[in-house]
Amino acid sequence: MDAYIYFILDAVKTALYSLSLFLALLYLCLILFIPRFHTQNNMFILNILVNGILSTIYFALYFYAVEFRMSPSICTLFHYAFNTASLQVAFAFIAITIHRFCVIVYHTKAFFKTKKWTILCISIQWITQSIASVPFIFARRRVVILF
Repeated sequence: MDAYIYFILDAVKTALYSLSLFLALLYLCLILFIPRFHTQNNMFILNILVNGILSTIYFALYFYAVEFRMSPSICTLFHYAFNTASLQVAFAFIAITIHRFCVIVYHTKAFFKTKKWTILCISIQWITQSIASVPFIFARRRVVILF
C-alpha cells in the first residue's frame, strides 16, 4: 500500500515538474522571439523564468536522485547549488523591487529608465545570489544523503 502511495506522489511530482518546465520554456520563447515583448519589465520576467527553469531542473534532479555516496568536493558543490537554487527566484523578485523603486522615486533621472539599469539590476542579483551561497562551501557538514 505504501509503495502505491509513493508511486502516485512521484507521478504527481513528475507531472508538476514537467508542466512547470514546459510553461516556463513556452513563455521564455515568446519573450525571446516576439520583438514587441522586448521591454524592461519582460527582461525581469525572462530573468525569473530562467531562474525558475534552473531551480526546477536542480530540484527535480535533487528529489529524484537515488541514495549514493559523493566525494567531498562534489558534496560541497551540491550544497552550494542547493542554496543557490533556493535563493534564485527570491532574489529575482528583490531585483524587480529595487528596479521599480528607483524608477518611481527617481523618475526624473534618465539612467533609471534605460536597459543598462535593468541589466545592472539583473547582474547584481546573479552576483549576489552566487556570493550569498559561498559560506556553504566552507560548512563543516560534508555529508549528503539523498533518498
